[in-house]
Amino acid sequence: MGLSASVLAVGSPPGAKDDLHVTSIQENSTFEVRKPDGSKQTFTIETNEELFALRDGNIKLDHPVAVAALGKSCDEEFDWPLKAKGTARIVSVKHKSLAAFHQIIERYEEQFPDASGFKSVSVNFEKDDGLDEMKALLRQRANYAQEKAKEYHDGAYPIYILGFFLGLDPIETLLGLKQECGVSLKVSSCLHEDQANASTALKEASKNGIIADSSACYLIRRLGIENAIESAFGQIGVTQETIDIFARRLQNLESSNFLDEESGTRKVGSIAVRDGKIVLNELTEGEVKSTLDLMHSDLEWLKEKCVLVPAVAKADPSDEVIHLRMKVGGRFFDDIFAADGTDRLLLSEDFHLRRWAGELFGVKGAWIQAMLFHLEGTGHLEMREAINCTLQLQELGEHALSTSAEQILMAAEMLSKGELSEEGFTKYCSLLGQRDADMPSHIKVAVAAVEGLWGIGSESGIREKATSIILRSLTSLQGSDTYVVLDTVESLVRGYGVREYIEKWRVGHFLVREH
Repeated sequence: MGLSASVLAVGSPPGAKDDLHVTSIQENSTFEVRKPDGSKQTFTIETNEELFALRDGNIKLDHPVAVAALGKSCDEEFDWPLKAKGTARIVSVKHKSLAAFHQIIERYEEQFPDASGFKSVSVNFEKDDGLDEMKALLRQRANYAQEKAKEYHDGAYPIYILGFFLGLDPIETLLGLKQECGVSLKVSSCLHEDQANASTALKEASKNGIIADSSACYLIRRLGIENAIESAFGQIGVTQETIDIFARRLQNLESSNFLDEESGTRKVGSIAVRDGKIVLNELTEGEVKSTLDLMHSDLEWLKEKCVLVPAVAKADPSDEVIHLRMKVGGRFFDDIFAADGTDRLLLSEDFHLRRWAGELFGVKGAWIQAMLFHLEGTGHLEMREAINCTLQLQELGEHALSTSAEQILMAAEMLSKGELSEEGFTKYCSLLGQRDADMPSHIKVAVAAVEGLWGIGSESGIREKATSIILRSLTSLQGSDTYVVLDTVESLVRGYGVREYIEKWRVGHFLVREH
């Protein structure tokens, strides 16, 4: 953007306003002509002789072509004054600064192959296929993103590196992974052992505290749990890289919003292809302002409430690690180094990052929902808040989140009191029976929740509705194992009323074995 501003403002004194809208050939005009032999050539009427060496086609005002074309507009013809006498036609007319800018855009990737910047795309809003080139580029980017997202999901690298491949910061990558790529954020392994280790690590972290990476800091702020974490662990540790990521996000939003001349308001827009259609996402002026205010608040919180931790490991890392860290996209090691050097627990939503930290440096880690369980268990967070926070994490498309029978019962109580919609309760119960889940433990939780519903005298409508939702969630992804899961549930539940209901539920859902 600085380059474009420089090009378009060339020769302008401070406060001056240039009119780049040129319709006829005059001083400082760039024009293209079709010569009598059918070939095209571009000329610029240049008044500054020192600039002649910069570009072929610069001519003086008294040049024969300039004299013949002066005052002509696009599509007008004139007698060609040079060899191959005949009639020439004006193809286009632009201000020389605008023409130079367009030339830079068109040849940017050719002249600067290793730099990121503008991309020139041809569009024609009057033709049915006028957006095909833009669609093709967006589709190409989407396919590339899908490929890289799959590599991330399969465990090839942390989400920070995925963001580097996609030209995004780790927070943007986390937020867009499910929506744009259809890939769930890999938060944990789904194994009970992983959850138990995180719980133990969080208990031990009360001594040395925690360090949160950029994505964890973002979620902490959006969930509003920073005070609860600080009360349990003291000041949250962050690296300079995390602060820099938030600063860059703020700077990008401040520089990318634009003035909509029709409405007179400022907006931010982005373009993507979904289901073969170009989709434009826009933030209104109010949304832009509120987002900027929140980003300013985030940055202030990081600088004033958190503690800056140096990215220094206890021992010198291997040459391979140092080499990767020095590459663009390798700064996620700062969080690992800082956690190792201070014996802080690493809080990160990225399973692969925590795995690298554990295998390479022995750093212990946890993720946000494990933190929610800990805060709830230690009395720093109410169960209702923990449930609402988990629902927000689900909206982000996080994978391998957990729940307990007590939390499901609380969610059912919130449903009965109108604090939680049926859709919200169903969403929360979908944590049961997830893909790759440890089904014995999920069945145990579901059975305890169902028995709780039928044992505390809940209203029949809510009790039966909640039980049905729990059973659907537990079995919806089990395929041929559905009957085994339901048989196991029936064998474990106690009480005639609930067993009778489950039998009727199975009949109603055509899930009864044929004998």
